[in-house]
Amino acid sequence: MGVAILQLQLILLVLVLLLNIQGSDAVQQFIVQKYKYGVSIKVSVNSSVEYIFEHDDTQKLWNDDPTRPDSGSPARVHVVSSEATRNNPIFITARQQKGILSWQLPVVIDDKEMDHLSRTLCPNKNYFITDSSESIQNHTIINVYTSSDIDIVFSLEINLVENFYLFTGENHATVVSPSTPQVFFYAFGDNVTRNDDNLQSVTTKTNAREKKTVVLRFDSDDDLCMLISIQNASCPIFDTENDIMFEGFYETVTRRGGITISSSRFPLGFYLVLVVKTSDEVCTGFSQNSSVAQFTNFFDFESQPYDVPIVDTRKDSNALRMKNVQILIQPSISYGEYWLATMSALIAIIIVYIIFLSGLCFYKFKPFKLEEVDHQDSATASSSDPINNENIVENNLLITSSVVQSNPQSVTNPNCNSSIISLGSPESCGKIYLNQLCTRNCKDIKRQSGLYLWHLITIAIFYGLPVIQLVITYQRVLNNSGNQDLCYYNFLCAHPVGLLSDFNHVFSNFGYVLLGALFIFFTWRKHKQFQDAVFEQSYGIPPHHGLFYAMGVALIMEGVLSASYHVCPNHSNFQFDTSFMYIMAVLCMVKIYQTRHPDINARAHSTFSMLAGAILICLFGVLYPNFYFWLFFTILHVGMCLLMTFQIYYMGQWKFNFCCCSGYKCGDICHPIYRSRCILVVIANLCNWGLAFWGLYHHSKDFATHLLYVFLMNLALHLAFYITMKVANGERPPIYTWLLLVTAMITWGGALFFFFSPSTSWALTPAESRTFNTPCKLLNFYDYHDIWHMLSAAAMFFSFMLLLTLDDDIMHKPHSKIPVF
Repeated sequence: MGVAILQLQLILLVLVLLLNIQGSDAVQQFIVQKYKYGVSIKVSVNSSVEYIFEHDDTQKLWNDDPTRPDSGSPARVHVVSSEATRNNPIFITARQQKGILSWQLPVVIDDKEMDHLSRTLCPNKNYFITDSSESIQNHTIINVYTSSDIDIVFSLEINLVENFYLFTGENHATVVSPSTPQVFFYAFGDNVTRNDDNLQSVTTKTNAREKKTVVLRFDSDDDLCMLISIQNASCPIFDTENDIMFEGFYETVTRRGGITISSSRFPLGFYLVLVVKTSDEVCTGFSQNSSVAQFTNFFDFESQPYDVPIVDTRKDSNALRMKNVQILIQPSISYGEYWLATMSALIAIIIVYIIFLSGLCFYKFKPFKLEEVDHQDSATASSSDPINNENIVENNLLITSSVVQSNPQSVTNPNCNSSIISLGSPESCGKIYLNQLCTRNCKDIKRQSGLYLWHLITIAIFYGLPVIQLVITYQRVLNNSGNQDLCYYNFLCAHPVGLLSDFNHVFSNFGYVLLGALFIFFTWRKHKQFQDAVFEQSYGIPPHHGLFYAMGVALIMEGVLSASYHVCPNHSNFQFDTSFMYIMAVLCMVKIYQTRHPDINARAHSTFSMLAGAILICLFGVLYPNFYFWLFFTILHVGMCLLMTFQIYYMGQWKFNFCCCSGYKCGDICHPIYRSRCILVVIANLCNWGLAFWGLYHHSKDFATHLLYVFLMNLALHLAFYITMKVANGERPPIYTWLLLVTAMITWGGALFFFFSPSTSWALTPAESRTFNTPCKLLNFYDYHDIWHMLSAAAMFFSFMLLLTLDDDIMHKPHSKIPVF
């Protein structure tokens, strides 16, 4: 009985094992099916069935025909399934000789599901980079499987990619979406064109690995955010939003983009991969679905999104993000064109040197009668020995002292005011002359002026060296990471040289350096030519050569820092390009005011402290360019205008007094005592208020440029007023000064024209900045911003020379005959 039971148990155990084996066979059922290119297959799959698709070898392909331009094109897999879900996805695996790739459906990117995908596989045969003697399996095996217990219907179609190869000078149109990225290939070579009849000869030229450079340009008619990647000609190809940044170079693009690519970086050619982002946040800087972000940007009118469609998170939302793209590859310039462009710019500067140095030689041989004028006018001022310098200085000081003693109220409270603000100007109700405002010793004036130079040199060293270190680090990070969004280049006109990605924008700043050095030379020459203490104490404008030296050094540093900025221009370092522009504008205004007000001029430490405050304000304007900051700055701007109005109108000598002066009516304040200065301050206030409220209305993110407008506008007003008053007072600047004025106006006009034609915008996102990118405009090497660099350097040099020579006509005129205005 026990034996019978044991036998029965053994029989049952065998039956169970047999059933399990049969069930196991059912789970691991494999269905092998042939596929043909261009034929759609629709089947269902579940956890018990796995499909293996193999190519039908009886199908004849152009892939095997080397005479076709598309020979060697890869396969593209297209899978669609509306039944696959995130919990029950299907998996697709492509096995090739060069590797294995796998995907899942639905495609999930940033919590968005897409019910179809298209992927380009690695080319099995590539006549551009592969020796034709290699034995390569041309076809791919596709596996489709799932863990779902229920059937999931899907359709599969495999095609050979047409127009896979990009050719120089040909426009190529394509459509891209988040789940259907596009991949293309480009090979460097002289004869890589679609018209070639024999691709084998193309292979030979490509293998020569000639160093060439091409410019890729991308254009689109919509603002959908897209990623562009340039990858080595190797497998695998990274073509999804999550892994496209793992290889080569990449950048974000909306309507326009470009990149320069060298064969030295990709000797075997490169893959161009295009993927549309599921969200535009990276390209626009804000989230389309975030109501909080829209509330935060309520006062930021320029960046606030208007009429932006809300991105649908349903499976069919992918249809809303189909982007049409035009691709064009053009050859970059040759080394000969590099040399032509650079040498042409250098020759232009050399011509300026020759003209001004030749004019200097002509001016040097003109009959100067400095000593004669000195002796004659000094004899008039002193009845004793006309060549005794000590007596002349003593007499001049006595005359100045007597003026002050005879009218002790002239420096604190003149008798020509009846307003609630008591004057302290040394000017009487009549005309005032320079000797009344030039009581300090000439040595003190020179010492105070020299402080500008030494302060500026100190600032240049401590400011410039960290800037250079930082931008070199930026360039290294860019080269190592491949992230082209780090730097705001004009990618359609960026010519690399060595480690520099944008050599032309760095090189075009050399004009600031060379012309700044030339201006320092002219200042030194004038400084050495007129070193006569008695003459300077009594004749002409009191010299402030330290200010002129500081202006020349500032012009050189503008070139150095602008070049540093253009190594890697971005939102974080734009101040490098403008800081010394602020300094030059302020130094010029100080010099103009010092000319007729030598004793009440701003000191070096006060001037640079004010500039430090301006840089601090600019920092907050760049980091927080919202409405509230612009409101604060507008109030500050208007308040500073009122303060400077009193300072300029009363020549630095004023104070508040709430009691009216006896003998005068307070209503007389409506009648200006100094009409010329009154006109200046009224015009200046109107212009500044207009600019202040214009900035408040627009409150753009580019606050640094707005602040530069404020400085330059006030400089132009000061210079225009000074020249007008010179002419009105009968002074006649020499002909070369008028030539410098005309030349400066012409170059400033041309420079500003090109300045307002930007090719980038650091205030926007990298993708939005690329919409301003333009091709090169001059010698196939320089764009509008490069031309701005050259013309603005010339304009600043001519403006500085204008200030240096503006008062040469009164060089031999006594202080007692030089009017103050």
